[in-house]
Amino acid sequence: MYRSYRDAVDPALRAAELDRRLTTERLRRGSGIDRGRDRKTWRADLESLPDGTVIIGADGQARLVLADRTLAFSFGGWTRPETRTMTDVVEVLTPPTSVRALANGFTPVLHPTAGSSCLTAQRYRLQVNR
Repeated sequence: MYRSYRDAVDPALRAAELDRRLTTERLRRGSGIDRGRDRKTWRADLESLPDGTVIIGADGQARLVLADRTLAFSFGGWTRPETRTMTDVVEVLTPPTSVRALANGFTPVLHPTAGSSCLTAQRYRLQVNR
């Protein structure tokens, strides 16, 4: 799994370099112990984000991007599907390096609750890539 992730980012990167990059992109330094507040986000057009990216939805909740929808995070799994509005600019939780990996073909292992949406995402990806 590590090699396929690394290769989707940059095959020349060493593990320590990749770890440093991700650490820098994920958390602010010295802002306390509240991980949610310490998370760095960045803005992007929802249309440009690959399946597997996690964004902050309009409701302020983490949402997984899959094909034509987003799914809300819960401790029980991914829930409450909503139609993906392609024109939105959103706050992105997934680090830019990981978004690059997803865009370059890295396929994450998702919780089973995203299952039926996963199949839709795979069909959608196949249609888009043709």
